[in-house]
Amino acid sequence: VCFSAMLWGFVSSFVALSLVEPSAHASVSVRDAIPVLFTDWDGATIAHHPDLQLEISRPEKGPLVVVPTEPWEAFAVSAYTSVVNVSPNDYRMYYDCVEGTDNESSGSQSLSNSGGLSNRRICLATSSDGLTWEKPVLNVFDRNGSTANNIVVADSGVSVFLDLNPNTPPDQKWKMACSRAVYSSPDGIRWSSLSNHTPTTAEDDTKPTAHFDPELGKYVVYVRRDVAVARPGDTRSIGRCLTANFTNWEQESPGGCPIVFRTDEVDPAYLDVYTNAWTPYPSITAVAAHFFFPSFYHHFGSAPWGYVNDGLLDVRLVTSRDGHNLSYVPGSRNRSPFVPLGINTCGPTASTPSRPGGWCNPKSPVDASIRTDTSEIYMADGWLPSSDGESVYLYAAGLPCGHGEALVKPSWPNSGVRVLRLRKDGFVSVVAPYIFNVNVTELPDIVTQSLSVPNDCPNGVALGLNVETSVAGFVVVEIQKDGAPVVGMQLADSIPIRGSALNASPAWLNNVTLTPLAGSEVQLRIAMTDARLFAVRIGCV
Repeated sequence: VCFSAMLWGFVSSFVALSLVEPSAHASVSVRDAIPVLFTDWDGATIAHHPDLQLEISRPEKGPLVVVPTEPWEAFAVSAYTSVVNVSPNDYRMYYDCVEGTDNESSGSQSLSNSGGLSNRRICLATSSDGLTWEKPVLNVFDRNGSTANNIVVADSGVSVFLDLNPNTPPDQKWKMACSRAVYSSPDGIRWSSLSNHTPTTAEDDTKPTAHFDPELGKYVVYVRRDVAVARPGDTRSIGRCLTANFTNWEQESPGGCPIVFRTDEVDPAYLDVYTNAWTPYPSITAVAAHFFFPSFYHHFGSAPWGYVNDGLLDVRLVTSRDGHNLSYVPGSRNRSPFVPLGINTCGPTASTPSRPGGWCNPKSPVDASIRTDTSEIYMADGWLPSSDGESVYLYAAGLPCGHGEALVKPSWPNSGVRVLRLRKDGFVSVVAPYIFNVNVTELPDIVTQSLSVPNDCPNGVALGLNVETSVAGFVVVEIQKDGAPVVGMQLADSIPIRGSALNASPAWLNNVTLTPLAGSEVQLRIAMTDARLFAVRIGCV
């Protein structure tokens, strides 16, 4: 698929912002039912054929949609980003906007120790389609005597969510967790500090990601923990706090948020986990899977230009069913990047960073043409639906320099946030090999965990498969109840599904349907050849 500039769209201008109240949208149609995702075998199936493999999908990289255009972004549109789906056509992006290095001014938040960043703030962009983003004049933050900007607070490491805690006052229904404090807002624009949250353990820093989990009745906050282990260069990891007190999320974890994910003995030395970008999918109220998009940081040491704390970062996919037990998708290639570094355009001698001078020169004029994601990628938390409902939009910030090289220059105009496009529910697929000329009962297959057939569908029940096959490949489906095939709905009765579809409805001979099974628990036996299965949904027609 080719994405032209017209298709993706891009606007960076100032407009007046109309406030839209958040609203909930519920539906029991098969299109909107909570999907069964195959992020692991045990959570989705009770049996699977050994010839089937789980494989992560890489999103397609689109254009940069937010780039530095304003004086308060003069240094960079930097690493940390959070997107919020408020309601259809009301999408928000909160992003790091950094003005300078050691350039203190009104309303600044200095993060400088010696030559560090200053004027690091959170800015807001808005969109109606997830592709074209605008920078509205908010008139809420005083920068050098003017509020004509899109700045909301002076902080960094942003995560924004709509607070579902039933005890939350209406004027605090928006929450923001940052590196230095937590905030509340009635509208996602005018923010007030709830506390200057300085963690009780110095190891917790950088971008936290948070939600109120209605099922747990508590706030869940994922943070970066900096706790060294014996393996060289392995310091950073992901910690998780549960708390009833959002203003002090370590109150119930006085030793610091317990570590739930880090590198292990399979990983090389000098690699650790920089961020988490936790994203409950499809939402915190209807979780099919908890997705994490951590940036993995591979340290250079002092090479190639002698800067300390230098290295490269790309993004992996980590998943969880419960938010506590995190793991890679099973498979030999599933530690590979979910979002890899961009093509290096710095020349043929700039791809050997372990030697002096062997990477993109941060002081050379060539840096103006360095691609944004050549060296560092940081995922946003959250996702947005495409207008046609066929895709998931994710977002990734990039910096065209190594981690330790940013302060070498006063400005990185080729930094920014890129949109990524992924098939709906298409994070992971079950992949079937090329096998033909056998009975369908001999094809590689899975048997799912029990699924509830809804019993309140006035127009009948539907089953939808998110599949992709070759022109020869196909998928067939058997319905089982109490461990036995339902008469008329066996594999031999199934009419083969072919092509690419998000909600392909299985059909059987004699036009039998699921409707007579309303209110029952069923399992699906799905057999495939030369095909991919991304998800299953069951709901109302």
